[in-house]
Amino acid sequence: MKTLVDHHIHILEKSVLNSESLDRYWQRAQKNQIGFLGFSEHAYLFQQAESINFNQWQKNKQVFDLEKYYRVLAGFRQKTPGILIGLEVDFYPERLAETRAFIEYCRCCYDFDFLSGSVHWIGDWGIDLDKESYHEKMSSEQTVREKYNQYYDLIEQMIETRLFDLVCHLDLIKIFGAVDPGNEKFWNLIKILKQNDQALEVNINGLNKPIQEPYPGFGFVKKCLEQSIPITLSSDAHEESRVGEHFDITIKELRNLGLKNLIYYEAGQRKKLFI
Repeated sequence: MKTLVDHHIHILEKSVLNSESLDRYWQRAQKNQIGFLGFSEHAYLFQQAESINFNQWQKNKQVFDLEKYYRVLAGFRQKTPGILIGLEVDFYPERLAETRAFIEYCRCCYDFDFLSGSVHWIGDWGIDLDKESYHEKMSSEQTVREKYNQYYDLIEQMIETRLFDLVCHLDLIKIFGAVDPGNEKFWNLIKILKQNDQALEVNINGLNKPIQEPYPGFGFVKKCLEQSIPITLSSDAHEESRVGEHFDITIKELRNLGLKNLIYYEAGQRKKLFI
């Protein structure tokens, strides 16, 4: 029996979206005991998200059609129970009204299973775009602390909007190795998650980055479990070979921390998957 969920998959930028490519992703998932596979493409890639795209980098990538993305996935979902259709939407406070309208449009016009929120930008700085600019921004303990403070403020604001079903890679800012020197804002996010009944993904892709640990780390996840924060699991794969990557060692660690179930979203409803 398939018992796991991979709630965060990208496909558009490295594959042609059709039933054949989706079937390859699905077959890979099944090999890794994944029974629920969540496609969570970046919203900024779609022409229909023009109003929420706030910089030229995003606008240059805005070439796909949301209608086609949904239609192809929905067709595959009809014959493949376990396929979940979603989006990963960037949170940018200066585009909050536009983001709210886009979310309402998505929920009204499409049968999405889930909509996830994430923070990739602090102002005009793309946190995960390249290592050089990252280390320029994080050049001293003071600048590291400042950027972490700004980032956690954005995460908190995003959670408190209650626009999204779950939070993606909660501490992505550590991606290239600048470690938080100690920040109460980070641990306070557990309270914010709890107060807003917000689900959290454990994003395994951090193991493939210089920081070499999940987003967030297991210490944070342990505290979340103690507060009964709903947890899901994500590879953040951008190609089929990475679907379910590192899940075996991660599930073992999560079980050791006391995890009894993962959550997933189907038709906008949170459901439990006992592991």
